[in-house]
Amino acid sequence: MLFSCDGRHSHINSDLTLEYYAPLRSEGYSIDADSVTALLRAMAMSDRGTLSADRNTRSYYLSGGAPLWVSYGGADSRADSVIQYIMYAREGGLRDDVFAAEQIKADASRLRELRFDSANSITRVVARLEYNLTKSYQRCAAIQGYGLVNPSTLYNHLELKEPSASADDFLRLYDVPTHGPDSSFFARARAAVVGDSVGSFLRSLQPRGELYGLLVERLSATTDAGEREKLICNIERCRWCHDDSPWLHERYVEVNIPAFTLYGVSPDSVVTMRMICGAVKTKSPLLTSAISRIDLNPKWIVPQSIAKGYVGDTAYLQRNNMYVYDKERGRLPVGEGSYDRVMSGDQHIIQESGDNNSLGRIVFRFANNYSIYLHYTSSPYLFERSVRAMSHGCIRIERPIDLARFIFADRDDDTVDRIDYSMTVDMSADAEERPDGKRMVSSVAVEPAMPLFISYYTVYAPPGGRLTHYADIYGYDAPLLDKLRPYIR
Repeated sequence: MLFSCDGRHSHINSDLTLEYYAPLRSEGYSIDADSVTALLRAMAMSDRGTLSADRNTRSYYLSGGAPLWVSYGGADSRADSVIQYIMYAREGGLRDDVFAAEQIKADASRLRELRFDSANSITRVVARLEYNLTKSYQRCAAIQGYGLVNPSTLYNHLELKEPSASADDFLRLYDVPTHGPDSSFFARARAAVVGDSVGSFLRSLQPRGELYGLLVERLSATTDAGEREKLICNIERCRWCHDDSPWLHERYVEVNIPAFTLYGVSPDSVVTMRMICGAVKTKSPLLTSAISRIDLNPKWIVPQSIAKGYVGDTAYLQRNNMYVYDKERGRLPVGEGSYDRVMSGDQHIIQESGDNNSLGRIVFRFANNYSIYLHYTSSPYLFERSVRAMSHGCIRIERPIDLARFIFADRDDDTVDRIDYSMTVDMSADAEERPDGKRMVSSVAVEPAMPLFISYYTVYAPPGGRLTHYADIYGYDAPLLDKLRPYIR
């Protein structure tokens, strides 16, 4: 129904101003910006969190950072995105209180329903919601993108080089370039809030690779406390941010030490073979590199750490076809080896090539800081053992020809056949036939180099495979779990 006036009567409310409504204003719903800023600073001052996200959150608000999440209109849908991803991070074994999840949900509900009281004024709720959202969001982003623990710091401070070494002279067991969140990362995280791209930013940080998803799925299905802790350790390893990772490549070689297995991974198949890794006292390092060359019938320049135990043992050196090389005098009889010159690098113990060479007759070389390689062995029977941690650090592989075939799968020449011939032909002085020089090869370049990852997962599955539990042969889970324990459920 429509009504109109004839213009002869004025509307009773036509002259009202905003001051007319002043008595209806409720101080309980009034937000004081200065008070919010003061509360944010107070929360930052009292925050004792030790994670990098906590330090950055404190710094942001103590330096006068503007509110990111709340305004006079309340908290918008970006807060819901954070809560959603907090729940996703929880699936990786993290506790709710790591992200103040219940407090955030309660305060968001209070603000939307205008449900305040003397202990929870609108100003206090807004400040608390703002601070907790920023801290939890930055925690979530940093944990998903980088993990909770710095593996370089952890594993390179586990073992002293020698019992008598100084307190800061540790073995370097981990040599994978690994990154942590820095101030520029957190600045990008906050920019995503301002740009309303919180969801896409957090999604971009989720660990990639099939293994992470399998581990999280298994964690949600088990109630066994021991298995949960083991899964959480390996979930954390999947979070670490490296310069290079298997998922960046279609074809790569990965050695998983607890599995005593090497995997050659390609889009349509996975080649597996047994391997022998470093003993507990001479651990194989964890590293990332690329196989760049294959050498056949190599001589072995015995590392100083091993050679020092051989010097003076003439019978052992002769029995193992070794000799002494002096930088000034050249090749010397084994009896002229000098411990001091070996330790100074002026002499080397060298083992001749052949079937008795400790490297076997084939070596896969890759750049690293430890002088270790993938190679065959003069003792193939050792591959039958179930626990195969027994080398000085190198990785001995069971089927080197199969690895060569995997590496050169894209080549259509006779490279692999020549490698096979060169490592199996009888080269002894009393051989009935001399080796065919045209078929022999001493070194083959791998171009492009084959990505190589020496890793450590106590729960692992190769691409397309099933999760399997392995013994923690080097004892790396326990110190990692100690660092994680304050944050896991």
